[in-house]
Amino acid sequence: MKKRILSTIFFIVVFLTSVLDLNLYALEDNNEISSLSTSNMPGNIFTITIKNKALMITSIPDAEKFGKLSIWLIDDNDSIYLKNWWTRHELLDGQESLDLNALAHGNYYLQIYTKMNDSGLYWGYIWGKEIKIKVTETGAFFENSPVYTNNVAVFHPKRIDKLAQNYYLKSTYSLPTDDRTIKTLSESITYGISNDYDKAKAIHDWVCNNIFYDYDYLYGVTKEVTTSAKSVLDSRRSVCAGYARLTATLLRAAGIPSKEISGYALGLSTEGWSENIINTGITNHAWNEAFVDNRWIIIDTTWDSNNKYENGIFSTGTGLNHYKYFDPTLESFSATHKIVDYSEKSIPILYANPTASNLFVNGQIRNVDAYNIDGNNYIKLRDLATLINGTKNQFEIKWDSKKNAINLFSHMGYTSVGDELKPGTPSKKDAVKTSSMIYIDGKLVSLTAYLIEGNNYFKLRDVMKAFDVGVYWDERTNTISIDTNLSYGVR
Repeated sequence: MKKRILSTIFFIVVFLTSVLDLNLYALEDNNEISSLSTSNMPGNIFTITIKNKALMITSIPDAEKFGKLSIWLIDDNDSIYLKNWWTRHELLDGQESLDLNALAHGNYYLQIYTKMNDSGLYWGYIWGKEIKIKVTETGAFFENSPVYTNNVAVFHPKRIDKLAQNYYLKSTYSLPTDDRTIKTLSESITYGISNDYDKAKAIHDWVCNNIFYDYDYLYGVTKEVTTSAKSVLDSRRSVCAGYARLTATLLRAAGIPSKEISGYALGLSTEGWSENIINTGITNHAWNEAFVDNRWIIIDTTWDSNNKYENGIFSTGTGLNHYKYFDPTLESFSATHKIVDYSEKSIPILYANPTASNLFVNGQIRNVDAYNIDGNNYIKLRDLATLINGTKNQFEIKWDSKKNAINLFSHMGYTSVGDELKPGTPSKKDAVKTSSMIYIDGKLVSLTAYLIEGNNYFKLRDVMKAFDVGVYWDERTNTISIDTNLSYGVR
């Protein structure tokens, strides 16, 4: 589905935009401090902070169009509050902020418009009512999108092992990566680029600049549309499914694992998150995920392009509009997109093999169940908590069955459940990516974990890094050593 286009709203200026998504980090207990970031892409990050009822912008994308900004708040009735205009330097230098103390208690919605300088059109960058600020007697904070929890539960458990990566590199009928034309184009787009992240960005840019959204099909002027990768390349026009298939095919041809993802996106046909959208698996949009830098990133070339095919004419002077949907934070993406869950049953089973390494903790050998999965050592989480309990790096574990969440609390003593450090049967076992959300001190984190015979086994280095515990491998003696007197990365 193509993103909506703003109508004339201020000084007869036309704003063309799509809704911005924001990274809504876990709020602190007093709800008076929250920090929002829009992207993981360097140079493309908007960061907004509310502290002591003052709204400040501490990071702005590098592009020229962000030379000057207008920040508004609107209420449920679209009345405008606290409208101000600043240069990027005034905001980044901390000279200016929005004082929220004068606002009545209630809901407000963030709006940000940008332009290069004092002349020219302002463009809507954040608008609508997706980004809510709640003002109370005790403070002000941002509220998460109603589909954020769903997106976390779908996105984080997906496999990242080599078997999965190879599966998402396969050439298929709809994603013909071995086609000579596709292969040659992918090589041309990524020529001279050494890292996968920049290759993915180059492919994103090419699709945004060279493929046109078929509005004639969207509005029923024509009855057919092409969506296969080759046909989209030949016709240069399609809808979201065609954008996603061509993007995935070019990524795979460049050696980058990629998926087509289905979900629901707000836009021309939908203004907000209804209960029906939130609670069902209906879809109206497609985009991609690509595996780079040992993680899946989100890419939506449809929403990052302004190209139009309308009334039989290809538009000119548009193309790549922005990078809002190239590697956005999952929290930000959730403002406008809901990911519908999908199965990975067709990927070959991943096995966990008993590790033959010796484990020492502060110089003492310890016997624990440990498995090697995809070349990394995994240990039962409760065993790890037991092994370092009583040290400065100890941590507590709490299970939230209602939210399917594992909560870890740093510097708290571990409470035993009675089955820690019990030996199991050392044999090859199935390993399934853990579906639970994982929080450390209230903040959602990404730790690699697998479920083996009903227990969560975590990558040793991930946990030691999270709690700043020294860990190192001695290949000569086939020994893993944990040292709570050292920081992670120090030996």
